Amino acid sequence: MFLAKDVAEWIEYDGRTGQMLSVVDESEKLMHTIYASGQNREMWFLTEDGLYEVLMQSRKPIAREFKREVKHILPNVGGVTRL
Repeated sequence: MFLAKDVAEWIEYDGRTGQMLSVVDESEKLMHTIYASGQNREMWFLTEDGLYEVLMQSRKPIAREFKREVKHILPNVGGVTRL
C-alpha cells in the first residue's frame, strides 16, 4: 500500500490529493484511520494497481519515465510481440 499523499509528492502533483484519486478505481484505493500526533486522521492509500493508474494518467516527468520503462519491459514479457 502507498500513502496517496506521498505519491502526490513523488510525482510533484500540484493539485489536491482527492483530485488525483478521482482517476483511480474504488478497488484500487482505500481510506484508513491513522493515529498520529495525538489525533486520528483519515488517510487515503493506493494499492499497487492504483499507483500504476496514477502514474499512467499523469503527465509529470517521473510518470513519463515510468511509462517509457513499461513500454520497454512489456515486449519482453512472455508472448508479447511488437508490431
